[in-house]
Amino acid sequence: MFTGGLRFQGPFGTVFSRNITFGPSGIGFISEAMFSRTIRTGRLNGAGYRLKPPMPSASFRNLKKFDIHAIYAYLRTLKHEHKGK
Repeated sequence: MFTGGLRFQGPFGTVFSRNITFGPSGIGFISEAMFSRTIRTGRLNGAGYRLKPPMPSASFRNLKKFDIHAIYAYLRTLKHEHKGK
């Protein structure tokens, strides 16, 4: 479920979900600070790769630091799986 590949159709076109598990094929390289900047800005590393649409960064922009920490901590508990296994 968290390893990506799910198809979404929307007004922005067709997109596929990303692997959000903490492994080498997922988001294991992202620090908590980078994660916070990414979900608040919709850009990986705050200025690089654009995650939206459909990344709803406008909805996440005002999350409290505690909430972002809780999301990050939860994602770190997900079992890393490679797609197709």
